[in-house]
Amino acid sequence: MFYNGWTHDHYVSNVFVFSPQGLIIARTLNAPGCMHDSQIAEWGSVYAKLEEVFRATGGQVVVDSAFSETTYGFLLKSGQDVVLPTAIGKQVTSLRQSTEWGMRALQASFPRLKGRLT
Repeated sequence: MFYNGWTHDHYVSNVFVFSPQGLIIARTLNAPGCMHDSQIAEWGSVYAKLEEVFRATGGQVVVDSAFSETTYGFLLKSGQDVVLPTAIGKQVTSLRQSTEWGMRALQASFPRLKGRLT
């Protein structure tokens, strides 16, 4: 566990990448709680794994704005200046929303994930 001075508590952070089928295709576990999500993904080689998948299949990943400011061809971020046809833009928005709901469902199913470690 790692101390975060801003919240005055100890944390660990994890990053999971889910496929549309719900499978975990990349992850980084037990990173220092003070690290940013983008740093965790870089540190845990998540970006490298996703780039391999992108090169092999052309598959892209929808992420929130917390992820890398570096432009990767396989990341689709909210607020990113990418020209997409309206139909695809709406699908990306819908997909982002469903991922947020999925994370909420995961956190609700395992409330101890949010509990204090003592």
